[in-house]
Amino acid sequence: LTGNITGGKSDYSYVGGLVGYGGSVSIKYCFSNTNITSEHDTVGGITGTGGNIEYCYNFGTIKAGNSYGGISSRANFIKNSYNYGKINGGEHFIGGIASYGTIENSYNLGEVTGNSDNSYGIGGIVGSTQASIKNSYNKGIISGTSDSQIGGIVGNYYEINDNGIENNYYLKGTAKGGL
Repeated sequence: LTGNITGGKSDYSYVGGLVGYGGSVSIKYCFSNTNITSEHDTVGGITGTGGNIEYCYNFGTIKAGNSYGGISSRANFIKNSYNYGKINGGEHFIGGIASYGTIENSYNLGEVTGNSDNSYGIGGIVGSTQASIKNSYNKGIISGTSDSQIGGIVGNYYEINDNGIENNYYLKGTAKGGL
């Protein structure tokens, strides 16, 4: 799918390049080259929220409020997917793949930027999570206007649990922080 989506905060509940609200549906073998500009806080290149996403790719640019990612804001899980699109704007929970969630075998090559005066929770793979992140990597530049919670893989990882973060990599010099 290729196109443009533009909307204000009150125009859409969930904004996705393909699906706004994915619930628990399976979304496989898709790609989006949709450029999204929205003031809303739940935005993704494939889904705004929800969905079990596998083998999906985003090439579109996303500029949104908070809580957004190259593939989804909050998918149930994301596997074998990647983002090439530039992710820009907002204050917190911004990720190259997702803002929150379980992610495996995925990668980000797009630039991820938080532009607020107190940006935080900005990561090459995920903005914030307590779920597992496995076998994924980031080569995109990750930045924000503050030095707080900006990482090559995860911006904000809270309450580390048994699922953990395993076998993830980021290109040296792409982010201010290591995790």
